[in-house]
Amino acid sequence: MAIIELAYPQLKKDAELIRAAEPEMIPLILKALQEAGAVNGLRGFIHSEDGRDVTTDVREVLLLEWPSASKFRDFLTSPLYLEFAERIKSVSDGPPIFKLHETSDSSKLFGSDTILEVLEIRPNERVTEEDVQGILHTVQSGFEKLNSPKAVYGSSLNLDKKEVVVIGVFANDAELDAAQVASSRPEMLAHVGGSAMVTRLIAHVGRVPL
Repeated sequence: MAIIELAYPQLKKDAELIRAAEPEMIPLILKALQEAGAVNGLRGFIHSEDGRDVTTDVREVLLLEWPSASKFRDFLTSPLYLEFAERIKSVSDGPPIFKLHETSDSSKLFGSDTILEVLEIRPNERVTEEDVQGILHTVQSGFEKLNSPKAVYGSSLNLDKKEVVVIGVFANDAELDAAQVASSRPEMLAHVGGSAMVTRLIAHVGRVPL
């Protein structure tokens, strides 16, 4: 199992402002992550949500692997992170969103692939904890049929309402498109669609040097 964080900074919709701030901000957050013990990371910007182009929204995403959930929590209270959070306010529209998940083995996520796909599966209000485990089992079975070594699945650890997540990486658009239409995938998503909302995010990413 792995501890995977999805972080969504809430940035102002001003790409030039963000690019100008990066030379100061990126080294600070990298130092904070390194000192906190983050194991692996990917960073980039979301360009598609449920097939809709959101490039101009300037939506950053960080995918991080932690050795434990407690290491992630310690990071959020570390002096370096608090300094970073204070200094990033000039380019922020609000506090970042952190989603921590316990997932299947993540060893294939952090290679040289440059396209990240995130499926966030949010059960509806009437779904019980037992139902969430049923959704997770359906997702697991679906991806085992697909036999995709570059995808992980799991459920959230820090959200008030538990979510299921599927995270995959791809070398290029053609590989992503092939995975999207694989026979078991639409069947799996249709099965969970009656009890949950599925959001599909696509981002172009690069390795975070940790």
